[in-house]
Amino acid sequence: MDLEFGNNLSPIITSRFIDQGTGQVNRELLNSYKSAIENGQLDPQTRQFWAHQEKEIVQQRLSDKITNIATKGLYVPTWMAEMIGNDQNQKLDFAYVQVPFDNVANTEVSVSDADYAAYLKAHAGELETKEELRTLEYIVFDVVPTSADSAAIRTRLDSLMVTFARTDDDSTFVQDHYGSLEAAYLRDAQLPTTLKDTAASLAVGEVYGPYVENGFYRAAKIVDRMIIPDSVKSRHILIRANPGNQVEVNQAFRTIDSLKTLIEAGTHRFDSLAASFGQDGTAANGGDLGFVAEASEIQRQGQQGGMVKPFNDLIFFTAEPGKLYVVGTQFGVHLVEVTDRKYINNAQGTRLAFIGVPIEPSNETRQDVENDALDISESYTTLDGLEQLVAERTDLSLETSRGLARNDFQVTGLDGSQATRDMIRWAFGDDPNLGDPSVGEVSPELYSFQDQTFFF
Repeated sequence: MDLEFGNNLSPIITSRFIDQGTGQVNRELLNSYKSAIENGQLDPQTRQFWAHQEKEIVQQRLSDKITNIATKGLYVPTWMAEMIGNDQNQKLDFAYVQVPFDNVANTEVSVSDADYAAYLKAHAGELETKEELRTLEYIVFDVVPTSADSAAIRTRLDSLMVTFARTDDDSTFVQDHYGSLEAAYLRDAQLPTTLKDTAASLAVGEVYGPYVENGFYRAAKIVDRMIIPDSVKSRHILIRANPGNQVEVNQAFRTIDSLKTLIEAGTHRFDSLAASFGQDGTAANGGDLGFVAEASEIQRQGQQGGMVKPFNDLIFFTAEPGKLYVVGTQFGVHLVEVTDRKYINNAQGTRLAFIGVPIEPSNETRQDVENDALDISESYTTLDGLEQLVAERTDLSLETSRGLARNDFQVTGLDGSQATRDMIRWAFGDDPNLGDPSVGEVSPELYSFQDQTFFF
């Protein structure tokens, strides 16, 4: 009880029962709850809310105890703290002159072989390494879709577009086909470039495509149209939560759900609960946010302001006046009600859904490239042979790595993976199945890498 009503109130109580006018805990309101609990006068909805809050307080208290134990287990000696403090607070003032190398023209400097030799001799200690290094030369076989692959993928999307136009469950369909369904309705000026000249001629439910975008064949569907309000008036109750702390977020959602239940049951007023539980500056005004313009329109006019996207999209495009909605943002969890709208320009907005198919090589194409690499690996077993091949084939080139140490993982120009590690192990003779290679020898193995975009 001390954490709920005593002199050592839980932070959960102090945050929810703060008087926005004084900045202090509203003891009168808190004591009214205490009296109702002691006399068994709490209504069922409030009793449910208070029981949930008690669980939150217990969980918060346990978390604080664990944190305190961990904190006290970390000890820094006085001498170390003083040393760290001195190091961090020591300041030096000095003057310097910088002459960038790119300001010096190549014609102004002449470097001979003798200069290089002299430099190497003078800096031998800096350039010396006690660890053996080995350098690799390698050919990368890029696996890219052929024109036949591209045509087949386009045909597949043509078929999907027919189903896309017929489906009533756009949200599920786009999830299954590399797509998206935005909550926002876009004004004509905000439409993607590909659709600006065609969207107006399409009816709701029609699909446009295929078109190419960022390695995909894509199609767009006109999901809905509506007149966008120029401004919306709303009110909210914010329970703050760090988006990176899932425990906080879950607690905030539970609290908001409880408040929503109280309001919908008619036992409490929105503005009263906003004043008692709201955790931002609007609490003193019953959560009233006033009229705000749509965020993207504010930005289009080069101004600052507007609501964050999840909140903005809810009040402008989804919420019906008089109904309660719950939405999470970077600030926490909000209980939201739209109270009024203004229509001046009557601008039309279009809601779009997108699907796509990645333009990636077929299994046949991948196999053809692998077969080519295998043929070369078997036919050219020396570096001299590979150099001759590269001179004859314009589609191939030899790449050179930096000096590699035995325990390195990364090879210049390649994504670090088990394949690069295996290349280095082979170079140092650490693969028992392949032996210790000599200079100029070509590995009998092929090393495969995963595409970092489509993961084939």
